[in-house]
Amino acid sequence: LQDYIKVAIELRIIPSSIEKHIHELRDTRNLVHPNKQLRENIIADESLYRISREVTETVLDALQR
Repeated sequence: LQDYIKVAIELRIIPSSIEKHIHELRDTRNLVHPNKQLRENIIADESLYRISREVTETVLDALQR
């Protein structure tokens, strides 16, 4: 996924202004691995869900253009 993000940014399919947020979303997606969640002491709560959803919608909007 990291390589796809890099290429999409380079081709300007996804705005570079949200690159940092996309990588954070990728990290959040990786929380499905219980060891990562415990190791990094991150709790997937409502706030994290809202931020993740907003970034996802921004990326999808960019891809539709």
